[in-house]
Amino acid sequence: MKTIFRTTLIAAVFLSTQAASAATILIDFGKDDSGYETSGNWNNFAEDGTGGDAFRFSSTPYTMLTDMIDSDGANTGVDLVYFSEWVSSGSTGNISSGIGGADNNVATSTAYPTTATRDTMFLSAGTSTTRAAAITFELRDLEANGFYDLSFFASVPDTRQNTTWTVGSDSVSLNPGYYTGNAVSLSSVQADASGTLQIVWSNNPNTASTNNAAHWNTLEIVAVPEPSSLALLLGAMGILIACRWRARR
Repeated sequence: MKTIFRTTLIAAVFLSTQAASAATILIDFGKDDSGYETSGNWNNFAEDGTGGDAFRFSSTPYTMLTDMIDSDGANTGVDLVYFSEWVSSGSTGNISSGIGGADNNVATSTAYPTTATRDTMFLSAGTSTTRAAAITFELRDLEANGFYDLSFFASVPDTRQNTTWTVGSDSVSLNPGYYTGNAVSLSSVQADASGTLQIVWSNNPNTASTNNAAHWNTLEIVAVPEPSSLALLLGAMGILIACRWRARR
């Protein structure tokens, strides 16, 4: 009986540890200047073009990050790709996207370091406030048909319209203008059978005179434990409780 109890206890501890330590990927979008890239187990997409903070995406698809690490420093094999872009017609100005020079060095409600939240990636649809634009990103080499929680943060020291992130039929938005609140999240979104998950990033144009550029400072990706793993954990815990009850008798 003691052997069964000990084995079951070890199994339960192992499974609970596996469930509790779901892989988390952290991404900082922004400048590569000193004090802007985030140290530790973060993935930095931080690029400058000629003349400083003028980096622009010039073609699609564009691989931004490869073999990203998780929050423990382990290689996940996951890539981030700038996949495609779209802009509505009927007004002047071209779509542009890249790394901005704005610095919003303020405290936020997130637990992220200031180096991650102070600088931004931007999406602009030109000068018209009624023009819509969107970029599709792909997370590749995720778990096939796996589920993930995604958290998005954006902030810029200027007046803006909402920024929106969409996965499938689900979307979340925030207004990055002087924003210092929490990240917004999508829960249990699913990758496809090839391990690819698409995120559509877009602005929210209207007739207001304020700038309709979208912004994006950080992305957090958390793998959701599979239901089968949780079922194994619950089963192991049930056996453990039964063994302890029988031992006391």
